[in-house]
Amino acid sequence: MTTKLFSCNSYETEFTACVTEVNKTPKGYVLEFDRTLFYPESGGQNCDTGTIYTSDARQWSVVEVFYEGSAIKHLIYGENPPSKGEPITGRIHWVRRYTHMQRHSAQHLLSQAFVRVDPAFRTVSVAMSSSVCTIDFEGFPDDDDIARAEALCNEICREGIPITVHEVDESEIGNWNVRRPPKVSGIIRLVKAGDYETAACGGTHLENTAEALPVKILRSEKIRGDLTRIHFIAGSEAFEDYIQKHEITRALSEGFSSKVHAIPMHVANLESSLSTAKQEIQFLSAMVARQLFDEATMKQDPLIIIEAPAVDVLKKLMAIAGETPDTVFAGFLTTESKLEVSLISTCPEKSMGDVVKKLQLTIAVKGGGRKEMARFAAQVADKDLIKQTLKQILSN
Repeated sequence: MTTKLFSCNSYETEFTACVTEVNKTPKGYVLEFDRTLFYPESGGQNCDTGTIYTSDARQWSVVEVFYEGSAIKHLIYGENPPSKGEPITGRIHWVRRYTHMQRHSAQHLLSQAFVRVDPAFRTVSVAMSSSVCTIDFEGFPDDDDIARAEALCNEICREGIPITVHEVDESEIGNWNVRRPPKVSGIIRLVKAGDYETAACGGTHLENTAEALPVKILRSEKIRGDLTRIHFIAGSEAFEDYIQKHEITRALSEGFSSKVHAIPMHVANLESSLSTAKQEIQFLSAMVARQLFDEATMKQDPLIIIEAPAVDVLKKLMAIAGETPDTVFAGFLTTESKLEVSLISTCPEKSMGDVVKKLQLTIAVKGGGRKEMARFAAQVADKDLIKQTLKQILSN
């Protein structure tokens, strides 16, 4: 069995070991060592990554670490792996490891905070695979409960309480005030933050609660099974999140020439103005479409061809044409890169889908449709030719 060096000291970054197994898999070579600092993915926490190298300077990247039963497997990148029995030196990616430690310790402290706000808010599951982590709780904490839990968690962090690790026999677990019953038996590893928090856990953790600062709850949501999921961020990732959001709010504040707290009001005003503008555009588009259609029908051509000045006008024109009996309509919309044409027919004997097929015999157009409506795109340079050809097809 592999000795779990990461269980003894989460801050160690380099170790020596002996290769005990080498297997080639479709993903690459998978190695086992007699001891390892690489934490395997488990308990909602991502695995460590890093490098291993031999005394003759051969080196491989460790890209994935996982449990296979009780064995810890290391997937490496590269060919010609070290041989079974060969000594290696391993080095973990420290920034990645420390980030995981901040996430995991913050999760413990936050889970305990919710229990202290209300014992009914028990942690069911956690996910810490990205900077925004989640905890699923039993019950339905409201906004006040969430604010109290966040405040308590950060208060405990500011106290700088030492986080310690203890290994106890399962028969002694009743002597420890654990937050929830352990899922394993035998020797149980406990992670403890003073008298505030104790939980069974095999993950890597900080040495002091202050290292998890700040802890920020971003949002909550109700999920299946009468559970509440909270999304949080902690440590250096929370600080980076603050920097990013500060830059955004600073830019908005300068743009609006206002205080930060007034930004929501300005955004609401913009949304209201935008909604009004959209309504006015729809009204004007309908007016323009009706005028263009009426002018075109006065010519009494078998095919009504209208060049729409905007997509909203084209939509209105199509609606009008679709409600006008015995009408064949072609709406042209010219963009920077192509010509878009929409065909509408209320004449039972005219199929717009067939019209497009006939058009494709002589002009490079892409599209199709059904009897009542069809659409196609073409080169802008072919606009006049398309108009002429459509008239010829529909006149037969």
